[in-house]
Amino acid sequence: MRRSVAAVLIFAPTLAFAQGNPVDQLIACRAEANPQKRLACLDSAAAEIERTRASGELRVTLKREELKRQTREFGQAEPVRRAKEKRGLARDTPDAPRPIEVKAIQSTIAGATRPAETQLWVILLADGSIWRELDGGRSTDVLKPGAKVEVRKGILGSFILKAEGQATALRVKRMN
Repeated sequence: MRRSVAAVLIFAPTLAFAQGNPVDQLIACRAEANPQKRLACLDSAAAEIERTRASGELRVTLKREELKRQTREFGQAEPVRRAKEKRGLARDTPDAPRPIEVKAIQSTIAGATRPAETQLWVILLADGSIWRELDGGRSTDVLKPGAKVEVRKGILGSFILKAEGQATALRVKRMN
């Protein structure tokens, strides 16, 4: 069975415009009919990929790894995410892929507390993320450990936490 691997390739602007995309060069080598020329072409393209990876001009990320990273960072403040994404690489090159975006996560409640002084839920999820309720404690629902939850993006940068079997969704903010 043939398996395809989706990869996100990110190139610095100088690589994309000055030298061409080395992965495209590698793929183009397959069209060469002469076996010796094809081998020379493949060797040259592989050497270029190796050089650009070593210099930091080329980064290859498997799609599943990128989804794991975004799931782990879901809900973090925008400046924190932008700093982590920056990593010294340009994303505005013509060859840059569309970013992968996680719009919701599913987890279970590992712990939840509702301090008397604020009446706002603080929820620890099984993935280690901590979320705090933002809206004045209007919910009368009780959040119990083990309950399945979904946290999804709301409007204007907000997040909505909905616990299975609960009537009310909570507007929340990630604390870690």
